[in-house]
Amino acid sequence: MDSLPFLGYGLGLRSQHWDDVLQQMPTDVDWFEIISENFMSTQGYARQVLGKVRESYPVAMHGVSLSVGSADSLDKDYLSQLRALANWLQPAWVSDHICWTGINHINTHDLLPVPYTEDALAQMVSKVVQVQDYLGRQILLENPSNYMEFSANSMTEWDFICQLLKKTDCLLLLDVNNIYVTCFNHNLCPKTYIDAIPAERIGQIHLAGHEHHGSHILDTHDAAVSAEVLDLYAYTVKTKGMKNTMIEWDSQIPPFSEMQRELERVKQVNVEVPLVDFSSQRVVQKKLASESSYSQLMNDFQSCVLNNEQPGSWIDNKPDFTAQDQVNVYQRAYRQRLFNAIIEDYQNTRKAMGEDQFDLLLRTYIEHNPSKYPSLDPYIRGYAEFVAAHSNEHAETAATEAMTSELLDKPQVQAATLHDLVNAGAENFLKLNLNLVPAAALRPRMIFVADKAQVYRQEVTKEEYQALSHIIQADCLENALQLMYEDDLCSADTALNTVQEILTAFIPLGVFRICAV
Repeated sequence: MDSLPFLGYGLGLRSQHWDDVLQQMPTDVDWFEIISENFMSTQGYARQVLGKVRESYPVAMHGVSLSVGSADSLDKDYLSQLRALANWLQPAWVSDHICWTGINHINTHDLLPVPYTEDALAQMVSKVVQVQDYLGRQILLENPSNYMEFSANSMTEWDFICQLLKKTDCLLLLDVNNIYVTCFNHNLCPKTYIDAIPAERIGQIHLAGHEHHGSHILDTHDAAVSAEVLDLYAYTVKTKGMKNTMIEWDSQIPPFSEMQRELERVKQVNVEVPLVDFSSQRVVQKKLASESSYSQLMNDFQSCVLNNEQPGSWIDNKPDFTAQDQVNVYQRAYRQRLFNAIIEDYQNTRKAMGEDQFDLLLRTYIEHNPSKYPSLDPYIRGYAEFVAAHSNEHAETAATEAMTSELLDKPQVQAATLHDLVNAGAENFLKLNLNLVPAAALRPRMIFVADKAQVYRQEVTKEEYQALSHIIQADCLENALQLMYEDDLCSADTALNTVQEILTAFIPLGVFRICAV
């Protein structure tokens, strides 16, 4: 199958820029790319934004948890959610990575390198075919940045990729920054890599910023595209033709206007530039032989990452980028990614507990509880239970923060207004059945409601909490009044006034919906 049609230049659709995109509907951005996992399990405001964007732009789905390189079988629940999202969104294309994220049903939430062997290729081919058959569409797979080289490798990365593309009829999401990073880290020539890839198999190109660490480069997605990567992109365009191009920027995300300027910078690349060749700059050490199986290599590598173990001879040791240094990149990235994600959602708990105590408990959670989910959200929310088991004093704060995060994934439906209650008529008022909207929650001292990308809270008294609870639990206001009377929240004479006061105070917050009349 031929490559995809050229749609132009795109950006990642990140929550920091939702308002800018919806308000401006920028004409200098041709399409957007989403992280699939961020939208697969939510019915909240994020879905509403995506639906509105899709009405005006092509949208591509880019996943990080397909894990077609794992020795584990494919995750059927994940595939089902992925297909459901694709069927709803009707994306321009669906992509993921030539990698694995874990084995034995663990997800490290990292793009781990595969051994470039015939065994690994055969198993990945089988999985890609299964995925394409299940989704009913051709997919794109991205070359990830690579910081570790298996000594068992029997072919180059580009040879492995070319065979994978040919045997599965999938397309390549060519990440030019990742090529630059990988080639520097492993003494390779970027030009040779690009030259080997068939132009017709390139469906999309990624560009991103990176961070230089002397012995190696990290693909960080937290800065502008470097001049060297732009030069490599120019060479790619010159030799392979114009391809759908998108800038990834996922950390320290700048204002949307800066992203637009960066996109314009990419459009103006000079296609007549010399290229660097890392293969001639550093010493390449002869690889050691390895008898380990595909699955054993994965078990060894994952064990190194999760348990901070030292690597064995199954990693290619380099004089200026040792096997231990290679593994350290993944060990640090695994912990830091989980640590940062959880801190972001538990800021109040961290403040109440104290940073030192919170951070120590969090590191314990990470070390002893590896994630088993394609999305980070369940793992992050699970930390509240861990806090409750180890620090009862702060359990309520942690549970509240986990709950507020979960509210953002609930559907944000039209809430009832005071006008709606008036329109129901006096004769129907007591027959109204009121309940909380899906994105609201009532707690003994607080009521919460998600509105767009924020969760708002309102303090409630003990009496208000009891009255609200009765309104929610009863099948009509008349029965709620009876429960309030029995709880001594009102007298028979004041019952109607009491419920009217409660509704007048809380209906404007957007927390109620009318279920039936």
